[in-house]
Amino acid sequence: MKKLTIFLAIIVVGCSTSADKIVQKYNQSMTISDQERSDWFPNSESANNYEKAYKSPLYYATSFGDFETFNYLINIGADYQIKDLFGNNLLSVAAGLMRFDDNCKNQCLENRISNKLKIINFLKTKGLSPLNKDGENVAVISAISSASYEPIPLLFSEADLKNNSTRLGNELIGCYRPDEDLYYSGFQDQAETRYRDKIKILNFFKNKGVKFDKGRICKLEGFEKGNLLKIKLEFIAQARQM
Repeated sequence: MKKLTIFLAIIVVGCSTSADKIVQKYNQSMTISDQERSDWFPNSESANNYEKAYKSPLYYATSFGDFETFNYLINIGADYQIKDLFGNNLLSVAAGLMRFDDNCKNQCLENRISNKLKIINFLKTKGLSPLNKDGENVAVISAISSASYEPIPLLFSEADLKNNSTRLGNELIGCYRPDEDLYYSGFQDQAETRYRDKIKILNFFKNKGVKFDKGRICKLEGFEKGNLLKIKLEFIAQARQM
C-alpha cells in the first residue's frame, strides 16, 4: 500500500503532473497484488461500490482537474464509467468539487477549471449522462454547489427542469457553503470569485422557472467583511429576485 500512497501523491500535488513520472510510478506499482490493483481501477461491475469509485486515481485526477493524468489513466484501462453509491458518475466530479490549496492559486486554479472542461467534454463524447436515476441533473447541481459557472452551459438542458425537484433551485439561491472556511484560511479572494460565479449562475437560470424554497435563500453569517461582504450582499439581493 506504500506504493499506492506514493502514486496518489503524484496525482494530487501541484497543478500539473509529469507523464514520465506517472509512467515510472505506474510501472513500479505493477508489483502490488491483484486485489490492490482492482481497488485502483474499479470496473463498472462494481459501480455502486463507493469506496472503490471514490478512492481511485481517476477520481482524484478528475477532481483536481489533472487532464494529463486523467488521459493517461484512461489509456491504461481505468474505467471512466465508475459511479458512486448514488449512481452519480464522473461528470458530477468534473463539474464540481473545487480544490483549493496553497500550491495552486490564480492561473494554476484557472488551469484546473479549464482541464475539468476538457474532462467533461471527453466524458460527454463517451455518452455519459449528467442525470441521476431520478432524472435530476446532478452534474449541474454539483457545479452550482461548487459555484463553478463554466461547466453549466455544457451540461444543462431545459428538460432538466421538467421534474418537480427543488434541489437544483435550492443550491442556486443558497450560500456558497465553504465561504467561511475559505475566508479564515486565507482564500478570501477565492470566496469572492465563487460568489461572482454564483451571480453568473443566477443570471443563467433567470426566467427559466426554477423551483426553490424561499427559506433557503442565502443569509449573512457575521464573518463577512470587505469585498466578500459586498459581493455576497449583491448575490443575496439577486437571489431574492429569482
